[in-house]
Amino acid sequence: MSHLFAHLARMKLIQRWPLMYNVRSENVQEHSLQVAMVAHSLAIIANHKFGQSLSPDRAATVAIFHDASEIITGDLPTPVKYFNKEIEAEYKKIEAIAENRLLEMVPEEFKQEYASLLTSEHADIEYKVLVKSADTICAYLKCLEEDRAGYSLLTILNDLVVEPKYSQEGFLWHFHIAHLLHALLTLFLLLQ
Repeated sequence: MSHLFAHLARMKLIQRWPLMYNVRSENVQEHSLQVAMVAHSLAIIANHKFGQSLSPDRAATVAIFHDASEIITGDLPTPVKYFNKEIEAEYKKIEAIAENRLLEMVPEEFKQEYASLLTSEHADIEYKVLVKSADTICAYLKCLEEDRAGYSLLTILNDLVVEPKYSQEGFLWHFHIAHLLHALLTLFLLLQ
């Protein structure tokens, strides 16, 4: 018997943004749904506007599972994860152990299908990059939500959204989308 889905159900118990005050708390499960919706839209935009051939359904599915390892590790804040190269490398090791532990819970006959969803080492780079873009956009949207509620977090993610983290040829379209979204959101805030 597999305990995978019992563990996945814990996503609703893992709170995000633990280092800062939040007007409205957010858990990993609701965050993953929002990232899935944005990733789905980004795949459609990439296909129609940038000549890509991505599956929006696959993008959404990858996004649903993108933080699944946090069921085991908890949500380690980005400033801690990337404080220096040593911490980043050690955290990647911890994350890989957690991902493989989740994959071990999958019945043998389904492991191939779940490997690319649960483990970074088997992830398809196109979808990994797209989901990272969606994740960044959702973090930015969280900052906008908090800002609207009177708690300004906008400066925390401003550089994150406009500074590309990936540069593989052929995947640059998502930077254009992030820049466009950033410009539109800034304009929207100015018009309010």
